[in-house]
Amino acid sequence: MTDKEKAIRKWFEECDTRNPPVRAHLLRAVKMIYDRQTSSEQMSSTTRVVNNIGFNSADAGYFSWVAQTFRTSIPNKVAVKCKFRMKKYARQLAEIALDNER
Repeated sequence: MTDKEKAIRKWFEECDTRNPPVRAHLLRAVKMIYDRQTSSEQMSSTTRVVNNIGFNSADAGYFSWVAQTFRTSIPNKVAVKCKFRMKKYARQLAEIALDNER
């Protein structure tokens, strides 16, 4: 696990979902992973390709709904669920962050 991935996991563990900027960041994280789904996966809100990129099959429906429904922020109830379920995507988020730094 890289330092970047550890930092992202820690952020998910410690973030306060009552804070509107935190909710906006959670939505941004969901959308970053959603953008890694194939177009057919995005349209069907499922995971069809086993490639360790995008959402797993258990999360695809929920996170696709979040990404497609909300534009700038999410309600606290949704944010709490995202906070706990998005930790597993820290590796992909770290990869995205490193790619953006290049």
